[in-house]
Amino acid sequence: MEYDSPRPSSTHGRATLTPATLKLKLDEALVGFMKSNEPKTLRASGESSALLYRPALWVLYASLISIYMLLRFVLIGERWPTRQDVQLEIFWAVIGTAALLVSSVTIAMAKRSSHSDRLRPTRRWLMLTSLLGTGFAIFQASEYRNRCLHNLIPAPFGNSLHNRADLYYLSAVQQRLIQLATEINTNKVRQNQLAERLQNLPDEMRGDRARLEAELGRLQTEESQRAERLAVINRLLNSEVKWTSSVVATSDDLGTQRIAIAALAYDIHRLRAFTASYQQFRQLESQQLDESQAKAKGGLLAAETSAKENSEPIKELLSAVAEVKAEQQDLESQLKSHLRQPLIDEELEDAPEKVDDLKRVAIERQLAEVHDRLEERNAKLTAAAKLVTDAEDNASRLSQELSSYAARQVRIAEIDAGLGLNQTYEWLQLPVCIPGGTVWAWTYFILTITHAIHLAYVLIFIMVLATVSGKVSSDRLLKTKQIARNWHSMVIVWVILFVLIYLI
Repeated sequence: MEYDSPRPSSTHGRATLTPATLKLKLDEALVGFMKSNEPKTLRASGESSALLYRPALWVLYASLISIYMLLRFVLIGERWPTRQDVQLEIFWAVIGTAALLVSSVTIAMAKRSSHSDRLRPTRRWLMLTSLLGTGFAIFQASEYRNRCLHNLIPAPFGNSLHNRADLYYLSAVQQRLIQLATEINTNKVRQNQLAERLQNLPDEMRGDRARLEAELGRLQTEESQRAERLAVINRLLNSEVKWTSSVVATSDDLGTQRIAIAALAYDIHRLRAFTASYQQFRQLESQQLDESQAKAKGGLLAAETSAKENSEPIKELLSAVAEVKAEQQDLESQLKSHLRQPLIDEELEDAPEKVDDLKRVAIERQLAEVHDRLEERNAKLTAAAKLVTDAEDNASRLSQELSSYAARQVRIAEIDAGLGLNQTYEWLQLPVCIPGGTVWAWTYFILTITHAIHLAYVLIFIMVLATVSGKVSSDRLLKTKQIARNWHSMVIVWVILFVLIYLI
């Protein structure tokens, strides 16, 4: 059977439609449809995941911020610490917030460049965004460092933040100072042990010798610093802790005890809540110091006068005692010579025992009288010496009291003129007392750490997207849009936190 050749589908000059050409056109149409719908497909898959992620993130932030506002404005109220109380640096916070706001502009520019199919500008804007975000992360890390230096860390991560200025707080301050002194003394003992060990170490053990010499060199380098710190610790133990403890122990007024510990807390960490108690205690303390100094000076003058007055009779008594002792020795020598002397008088040969008894009895009687006079003068001398000793001891005690009063006045002047002890000596890290400070610390760290995790998460994606080579594909475009949205959300949340934590 013969088949006719295929006829053209159109007689008006159109191309003939064959199965091969039909298959080719269908393939081209399918590829075109897939290309035209590829961004939509990717966008649909990306938005479906973001549909759950972004609302969950906003619900989390809304819950945390609501709890923060409830605690601050309803439950705590006026007792909520200010940014000065918790050592928040508003200047650096403004710089960090400004960097974050600028990064929001740069990532928007990166998104715009990606729409224009420009790879190099997109990568530049993304890199600039990552640099600004890294700068903000450095600011946040410095804030955490300051919180640690000032012991503004909530329990159980740190047990140095107290809500009340009570005896527990006073004991915690004393224990911290004793701990620092113990560490310094331990390093001193370790230095001596290393020096002794190196002297007895064989030359063959070169590895151990090098390690020990390095450690000894470090300890010797820090020796002057340790001495300075130990002097500061001893001064604080005497002029701060022991002084406050003595005020609390000797005062029966609970109000005086309370403001004394509050003043110590203010000396360590400047707190607005303790300003009134600090000023009240300083006024009371200044008055008591003036009265105590006047009393001690009067007692010291009286003690020195008494010691001087009682010293003059002592010289006369010493001379009288010496005379009586000389007389006693003379009588004792007479008695001894009399007992050894033989009887040579013939008239007394008939009654030698009687004569001997009369002379011996007379000498012994004189000796007894001298002994009584000696004991009497010794008793007077002892009484006079005791008076002088008591007066000198009293004068020494009063002199030490005057020195302590003077040292306390100097210390008060230094504290009033300077900053808090924790800010002056960052290595001290003494316990801090802030009413409501524990709640503030918990809310601050929870909010800022949650935001820091969000920042790190988006920042990592920005860095990866900025370093990947290739053209601006639809996949890259979609990722840039999603990252930009997340970054804008993170910036908005930080602006809210900045206003709540640093401004209000």
